Amino acid sequence: MSARTLYNHLKLASDIPIRCPLCNEPMTVNHFYHHHALENHRLQSRKQCLFCKGEARWAHGEKNRPANVKHVVECLKRFVIIANETYVLSRKQQNVMNQIKETKMAQEAVWKCKVAEGRAERDVLKMERDVLKMEKDVLKMEKDVLKMEKDVLKMERDMLKTKETELKTERDAIKTERDVIKTEQDGLLTENARLRSALRNLA
Repeated sequence: MSARTLYNHLKLASDIPIRCPLCNEPMTVNHFYHHHALENHRLQSRKQCLFCKGEARWAHGEKNRPANVKHVVECLKRFVIIANETYVLSRKQQNVMNQIKETKMAQEAVWKCKVAEGRAERDVLKMERDVLKMEKDVLKMEKDVLKMEKDVLKMERDMLKTKETELKTERDAIKTERDVIKTEQDGLLTENARLRSALRNLA
């Protein structure tokens, strides 16, 4: 626990009309810190606690020496409880106290509602985020499938292109062979014509 924790406890108890056991002034946060905290409260010191300084009427007059803030906070709780039980409030003060308590309860209820609404909105946003994440994953899967199909089509196209090249090569080879055969045929026809001409001359 820290000095801030003690300050918060004093602040919560500041609306209770209690008196300081040392100087009989109204016990408030400012009073404690301005008049006694620097003298009687040190986190690492062995000085006496303000609420344990021999005031027997507060039922804890023992000379305790706190080593940290936790002791002071516990003494403050006892101090506030005893003061609340022993201090007699007038009707007007009771009405003021009741109004303060009702206001605090109303504020707490409002804040609880706001917190609940904020948590509900957070849960809705979280669900929407999860849905968007799922949709993103589905789109990513579809993208991967389309990419795979594209790769398959590319492979098939490359295979068809290779077959087309092979067919073209075979066609060129056949065309070359046809040209060779035609050349040989032309040579044979020329030789045949020459032989016929020679036979005619012999006859």
